Amino acid sequence: MFALRNYTKIICAALCAFSCASGNFLTPEKAFSGVYAAFAKQDIALMRNILSIQSIAKIEAMRKSFAAMDVNQANEAAKLYGISGEEFKSISLEKFISVFLSSQKDVIFSGNFSLAEVRESGDSAVVLLRNGNELDFVKEGIYWKFDLTAL
Repeated sequence: MFALRNYTKIICAALCAFSCASGNFLTPEKAFSGVYAAFAKQDIALMRNILSIQSIAKIEAMRKSFAAMDVNQANEAAKLYGISGEEFKSISLEKFISVFLSSQKDVIFSGNFSLAEVRESGDSAVVLLRNGNELDFVKEGIYWKFDLTAL
């Protein structure tokens, strides 16, 4: 019986570590920590895993609108992100996330960006930072995900 309890503890610890490492977080506070880690490390895979389903759908819709731009529009829009117009028109999900991480890191995490408060309401939460920024999260199943749909 004693050995079984130890194995159970080891398995639970491993599952918790895996769920956090894979972008699956059980609280909005932990999800915020995951978002910060993704930005700090420029970790595209973690950011992709922590984004909500609706955020991914919004990015996909944006990618389609980028592809439909004429060359002049694409060139002008691409300047904001430091990439070529052609690259902008055919941007992949991973590249878009990379561009997002690069362009928003200093905006979101400027000044005192420590967690000030979490306002949780059902399956959504707003994480308020001390610098005045607010990050939205939604619950998908048992995990909290970063939600970009309000942007």
